[in-house]
Amino acid sequence: MNKKLLGALIAIVVVICGYLYASPYLAINNIKKAAEAGDTEKLSTYIDYPSVRESFKSQVKASVMKDMANSNSDGWEALGEMLAVAMVDKVVDAMVTPEGVTLMLQGKDIRDAIKQDLATEDVKQEQNVKFESSTRYLTINDFELTLKRLDTDKKLKVIMHRNGLSWKVTKLALDLDQNSVALDQESNLQDTSSEQVLEAKVQDRPTISQTVFNHSGAQVGKVMEFCYRDPCSVAQVKGFEILSQTPNDVDIELTLLGGSKGWEDESTEWNDATHTIQITCSIEKPTVRMEGQVTVVPLNKDLGVPGVLMSDAEIYAHACHGDFNGTLEEMTTNYGYNVHTE
Repeated sequence: MNKKLLGALIAIVVVICGYLYASPYLAINNIKKAAEAGDTEKLSTYIDYPSVRESFKSQVKASVMKDMANSNSDGWEALGEMLAVAMVDKVVDAMVTPEGVTLMLQGKDIRDAIKQDLATEDVKQEQNVKFESSTRYLTINDFELTLKRLDTDKKLKVIMHRNGLSWKVTKLALDLDQNSVALDQESNLQDTSSEQVLEAKVQDRPTISQTVFNHSGAQVGKVMEFCYRDPCSVAQVKGFEILSQTPNDVDIELTLLGGSKGWEDESTEWNDATHTIQITCSIEKPTVRMEGQVTVVPLNKDLGVPGVLMSDAEIYAHACHGDFNGTLEEMTTNYGYNVHTE
């Protein structure tokens, strides 16, 4: 092949790879400019509103239900909390609009986003909101931007998904583990003149995900060994983070340094670089995401886990049931897994 032609092809490949890698940063820059300018029309081209609404509903409902399950409310308060859950869909639908999302990306209080869209009162405009931001790839097709307000330490995680050559926001993750979310609606949504206040206060109260799942085996410094053949696979945890949590599921991310050692060896030969994996601790859909590959781990007592997925199953067990010392079969039975994949 002609050297000039080969050089041109290599240059084209480099440019394309560079663009693919930089594309989420370009999208974020455009989103930032649109939000700052209040250009809701341009901003909407980067937002998947149905996906964002569903993510909000699941987060807010989980928080409200967490409060309900452990509160000592009397009959009237309990009724009010039940009505709060019933109204979450309506409130979120009113909040996740072009105007509401623009306000949130500008750093405004979540209640202001609702009030602006419902026109219940004038919105208090906050000026000179300063952020600290960080970005990272979650997978080759998923990207995360974290915005942290310097005055309140509140965080908003913006999750984007690649579709072809374009990126769209599919989830806005509220920092519900550190902040309460108050969703206010005025009397024009009800037949009475009283104000309905919906509060979802996240407190340290037990839920299914908190009582069933235990992450002690995936804390920084822990070492996992998987000896199905010689040499054994070894992984040391270098980073641990809970990405999101509902009453039933927990999404976590691990930064691992891989290595290997022979059955009779005492020392481990470690790799040069770390890698990250995401795990969804879930009785219904236990999932491991690694290097762009998504694996639903078939934990069941009928067929068991096939050999090719044993490493995924072991990593899942360490990350989600670190306090359990039995076999995979015993873990499956103990926690009621019955997951079958095609």
